[in-house]
Amino acid sequence: MTIDSDVSVTIQTSWGDILVGLVDGMLGSIDLPHCDTRSLDSFDVKAIQARSSDSVDGRILRRLETFMQALFSGRPADTIAFIPPAGTDFSQHVWAALCQIPCGETRSYGDLARQLGRPGAARAVGRACGANPLPLVIPCHRVVAASGALGGFSCGLAWKKLLLEIEKERK
Repeated sequence: MTIDSDVSVTIQTSWGDILVGLVDGMLGSIDLPHCDTRSLDSFDVKAIQARSSDSVDGRILRRLETFMQALFSGRPADTIAFIPPAGTDFSQHVWAALCQIPCGETRSYGDLARQLGRPGAARAVGRACGANPLPLVIPCHRVVAASGALGGFSCGLAWKKLLLEIEKERK
């Protein structure tokens, strides 16, 4: 689910371009390139550069770049303004619960379903995670299978592994 954005920004990484949609200076969407087979060691933080062919306030680009640099280097990232994603009531509740999972920790799909008072809705939690348009801001990567296996991730398991590893090192 991608919302119409005023400005599209490309953030270049060694894993491909991250496309960010900005609306009125706030994040509206983040599209990660699909990666399933990349090595964690091949992710190049130094290659991140925010660029836009559209006119955009340079302060917004600097905030976005600072946020991404902190996120991918394992430093605590200041929150960045984002537009709450559109979705079903259940998805909204899932996304809010995801934001409560502390950095460096994980929960199972079933844990979240039980927390939301819907103990049989683990698959629905998974679908809400997959529909998350802001995967770096709303941390759906922190949700794993009950067995501890990674489960899925909309942009590929390499991203999920990378994000969890960065957070594990930060903790």
